[in-house]
This record gives sequence, C-alpha cells and structure tokens, in this order.
Amino acid sequence: MSQAEEGAVPEPLGWPFGMGDVADGQPGAPEDLWSGPGTVELPPAKPGDPMVAYTSNMTLQRRWSRDADLQLTSVGDQPWTGGPRDTSGLPSIDGGTLVDPTCWRVSGHAPTTRIFTVSEVLLGDTNAVATAVRFGLANWVHYVGGPVQTDTRSYASRLELTAGAHRLRLDQVADDWTPDWQEVGYRAGITHIGELTRADGTVMSYAEARGMLEAIFFWASLLRGAYSAPITAIGRGPDSEALWTQHAAWHVDPWSNDHGALPWPIATELDESKPTVEALGRSLNRVAKLLEDEQWKETLGRAILWLCTANTGQTDGDLILAQAGLELLAYVIGTRRGLLTDEAFTKLTAADTIQLALTTLGISLDIPVAMQQLSTYAAGRQLNAAQAVAQIRNTVVHPPTSQKQRHKDLRDHRLKIQAKRLALTLLERALLRICDYDGAVWDRAVGRATVSW
Repeated sequence: MSQAEEGAVPEPLGWPFGMGDVADGQPGAPEDLWSGPGTVELPPAKPGDPMVAYTSNMTLQRRWSRDADLQLTSVGDQPWTGGPRDTSGLPSIDGGTLVDPTCWRVSGHAPTTRIFTVSEVLLGDTNAVATAVRFGLANWVHYVGGPVQTDTRSYASRLELTAGAHRLRLDQVADDWTPDWQEVGYRAGITHIGELTRADGTVMSYAEARGMLEAIFFWASLLRGAYSAPITAIGRGPDSEALWTQHAAWHVDPWSNDHGALPWPIATELDESKPTVEALGRSLNRVAKLLEDEQWKETLGRAILWLCTANTGQTDGDLILAQAGLELLAYVIGTRRGLLTDEAFTKLTAADTIQLALTTLGISLDIPVAMQQLSTYAAGRQLNAAQAVAQIRNTVVHPPTSQKQRHKDLRDHRLKIQAKRLALTLLERALLRICDYDGAVWDRAVGRATVSW
C-alpha cells in the first residue's frame, strides 16, 4: 500500500538531474546525470556542404565536425572518435563521457559551416525499458495542488493525471510560486518536476516514453498559450537507477503573466475542479493519439505554433497568425470529416470555412458583449464571430483602399485588440475540443475562469 493510500503525505518528486544551483527552499536535491556512451541526432547536411561543424556547450567545450564521408570527430580534452551513420541515420559516439550536455549549438567559424541546433542528445541504453521517466517542465502554469512534504516544510504542489495507459505526476518546485529566475529576467526555469509511468505499473520502452514526452510538449504549450517543454528526461529502472538520459531541443517561451487557455491558479484538490483534472488527463491522452497521425501531428504543430506566437506577440500581425490557425483547422476538420472537398474548400471564404468548423465543434459564434467595441461593430453589420475576425484581419493584411478609409471605426486600435483576443479564444477552444478537453478555461473577454464554453 502506498503512502497516499495509507493517508501519509507523500514526498515531492526530487530533481532528477543536475540543474546547477538549487534555490533554497525548493524540494529535493540534484542528482548526478547518467554518463557514458551516447547517440547524437544530427540534422541532414545541406547538399554541397563539404563539412558541418558543431560546438557543444558543455563543461568541456568540444567542436564536432562531420566531413563529406559522414565521419564524426571531436576536438577536446578527451578526444573521441565517431563512426559513419548507421541504418537509423544516427551517428554513434562511443567512448568518453558526456556530462550535462544541455545545449548544443553550431560553430560559426568555418566559412562552410551552416547554423542550426542539434536536435537531440541521448545518453545510455535506449533499448532498456524504464519503470518511470523523470523530467523537468519549464515555464508551466501555477496551480494549488495536493500536499507533498519534505523534512522541513510542505507544499500544495502535487497534480496527478491519468492519461489513458499512462499516469503523470507533476510537482511544482515551490508553492510560493515566484521563482528567482522571474525576478532576474531569465528566459526559462524549471517550474515543475514530472514523473511519467504506466498506469498498470508495467515498463515502457524509450520510443513510448519519447512519444509521451512529445505529447506533453504539445499539451502543456496549448494549455499555457506559450511554449512549455519537458527538459532533460531520465528513464529509470526498478531500483531508480538511470538507464538513459534525453536532452531534446524543445522550444520554451520566456515567462510572462499572460493567460492561455488554462486558468490559473486552479485548486486541483477541490471537488469543483475534479472535472477539469479529469479533462487534463483525457486531453493529454488524446494529444498522444493525434500525434500518431502524420496529418494531425503537422496540423497541431503549426496551429499551436501560431497560437503561442500570437498569444505572446504585441502587434497587429498576431491577428493574422491566429486566423491562419483557424483556417488550417477548418481545412482539416472539413476534409477529414467529409464536410468539404478540397475544391469546395477553396471556393468558400475564410469566414465561411471557419464558421463551419466552429459549428461542427460546438463552439459559439457569439461575440462577447464584454468586447464592447467589437460587439458594437459586429452588431451594426450583422457579423458573427468568424465573420468579424476575418473582416478585421483583412483590414490589417490589405492596403488601405478608399473603401477601407470610409470605415473610420476600423482605425480604433481597441477594435483590433479585441479581434485578436476573440481569434485567440476561438483558436484555442477549437484546439481544446479537438483534444477532448472540456474543463475550465480562461475567458479572455471578462478575465476570469469559466466552465461554460
């Protein structure tokens, strides 16, 4: 019987990796990274490039060069040798020790060198099956969770989700949630420690874990409205021994106090929050399933990119990106569900296709009265939400013709701001419905949580 079943307060999830200094008062302590032979996934060489050079930002700076024969070599204090690409397309690195390779960047010295970032660093035996995967989650939302306790203090930081065949535990690093890195302007910080297991207690392969970590990246970013990523995942065996370590080059947006779809802070332990907690787990499982479909994977990737970029942006162009996301979803929903052919889609206006998709998903086309300028503008022209967004977006995209000049109210900056908020609301709610989320959301119009949407 577990501690939770016996009524005891569980300990927080410990830091699974060396993250540098651990701030006072944060639970857990850093552990050593697994070190040993690893595999580095390299982007394909540009045709005609005689050499591509890499520099790893590690304790020992190293420069990796790949020549035309795809031989990988290293220059450093502990020289390594590299072999040709294997059948999986991954050049293997044997011997030596990697310590905390958290960031890989390109050397820009040689004239023939291209600039990009190595996408992934794997250490250890990825053929070994893990009982749990521990990771850090950067820049995610705040909630008031279940209790965890160290020897010196307790935290309201535990969130437990069931996502199909998987279970996800998330612990905030502190319940007094004003991390030091926010104060000094750091781009990102680990706000949560996560642990992924199978719900039935069985082991998982690296491929399965990798798929779920990718799903967490999409899911967490959608709910935050800005990119949030699982940083440095470690697969653990039955005795908590490290089997493999993954450093993936996920994108993370800087911290801000802007809201995304998920309202915060949510008190996850309250009875009224149980439907939202269940919806969080259900939506994570749905995202993982959608990513198994190539079209949906590309669609979610692009739509979430435009959502996060528009939500964190500060220009009129954010409205253009948000509508682009709506049009993309409209196409996929319309054609996948047999509502439209490709030809029929091209003959409809953007407003018509978005309206069809939103209606199919059960999302209201009413414009909130709290968006006063936009509501008044649309009512005078008998426009619904899809039509109003598309019309105001067109005024941003197209040159100021004489016809546009006659509509002086379109020059009202508040109108464009509200149109952006409405477009973001429609886009994130469409994505949430696609991902089977029906819990509480943040209402951008009135600035509070709602369960009726």
